[in-house]
Amino acid sequence: MTETPKKSQEGREAAPKNPARTGGAASAAVTAERRRSKRRLAEDQRQRRVWALLGGTLGAVILVLLAGLIYDQVWVPSRPVASVGSTTLNTRDYRQEQRHAFARQVAQNFQLLGLFAGNAQISGQFAGQSPGINQQVRAIGDAPVNEETVNQWIERELKTQGANAEGITVTQDEINQELVGDLGQIFLPPPVIAPTATTTLTPTTEATLEPTLAATAAVIPTAELTPTPEVTTTPEATATLQPTPGPTEAADQVGQIIDELFRRYEIELAPSRADPELSKDDFRNALSAQYREQAITRKVQEKLVPDAGFTPSTEPERVSARQVLIAVALSEGASQEESDASFNEALLQAQAVAEELRGGADFAAVAAAESDDAARRTMVVS
Repeated sequence: MTETPKKSQEGREAAPKNPARTGGAASAAVTAERRRSKRRLAEDQRQRRVWALLGGTLGAVILVLLAGLIYDQVWVPSRPVASVGSTTLNTRDYRQEQRHAFARQVAQNFQLLGLFAGNAQISGQFAGQSPGINQQVRAIGDAPVNEETVNQWIERELKTQGANAEGITVTQDEINQELVGDLGQIFLPPPVIAPTATTTLTPTTEATLEPTLAATAAVIPTAELTPTPEVTTTPEATATLQPTPGPTEAADQVGQIIDELFRRYEIELAPSRADPELSKDDFRNALSAQYREQAITRKVQEKLVPDAGFTPSTEPERVSARQVLIAVALSEGASQEESDASFNEALLQAQAVAEELRGGADFAAVAAAESDDAARRTMVVS
């Protein structure tokens, strides 16, 4: 019996695969990989378009916000409101001027409250005004331009430029002294007055002799002595006028005034629970500008009307005046032509009189001869 030879294991493993099946699988793998690559590419492109759209939108938003910020913070504040000479008041400066005007209004209310503290009817008109002013400060940026504030700035700038042209200057020490002299009695605590010891004498009674009769009829004088007078001191407060503070003291007192002013401002705001829109610097700068202008005005007046060259008088100035009256004689029912002729005749006479006076003629003689109103030929005007 013949045995059929078996294929060895090595032969089966070494047999080549089907070329058709192998090529189809490779082609499918390549196609699948290409599809995945296309999908990834398309997804990347979509993501790039989304990011580009988001970036463009975000950039446009930022550009709009930046443009609005530049408009509000740069362009609008730089717009001119008024000018005096070469000095310009732009919107930013105007808003600061308006803050100072409100700060001065608050200070003036407290000053009037202190001056009329004994009159409730008058002082009540100035009490509790700070909350309303505080709201106005908050709305300065949206409010229309206040013409009164602009006019005050113009007047102050005119004074400043005029004073500079005359060589008149004001130092900060002078401003402080003006401020303390005006507001110190309202916002500074009263000065401590030291008691002055005064000596008073108690009246004394002189020793007297009282004669007494003894049984022996002898007169025995007896003397009664009064106590020795004592010197007593009675404390007595005497008010003295406070001198103008020196520069250093005035600067310290200005700080105290600003602190007290701001404290009262906060107290009036407390019931409304509103935060203060004005700062201590606002009050300080506002009052400094006010009293700088006041000091400039005083110095200009002193230069224009010096005390040494001014002689006051209670007698009114009297001026002697004389006139020559040329009357126009018009008959009743005169026509326009007749009236014009009369006026022209009077005008020629008046011109002749004026020419005669310019030539050196005596006024009294001419007036007596030519004037048609003898009662007013000579009069005195006071």
